[in-house]
Amino acid sequence: MTRDTPEDVSTAGAKDILDVLNLLKGGEEKISEVELKLDEMEKKMDSLLVQLEDLHKDNNDLAKSSSQK
Repeated sequence: MTRDTPEDVSTAGAKDILDVLNLLKGGEEKISEVELKLDEMEKKMDSLLVQLEDLHKDNNDLAKSSSQK
């Protein structure tokens, strides 16, 4: 069994730190991707809401014209 030298421990610690930093960077990239997808979904939902409001208005107009006949 060999003992780790201070240099070995320092190198291993630096490697661990780099691994953690790389994981954090990867996590940040994934978060950015998710944020972009959420923005796209929000735009689609806004568009669908406008369409739904238009359909509701058209339906109300149709109901009014039908009741006047």
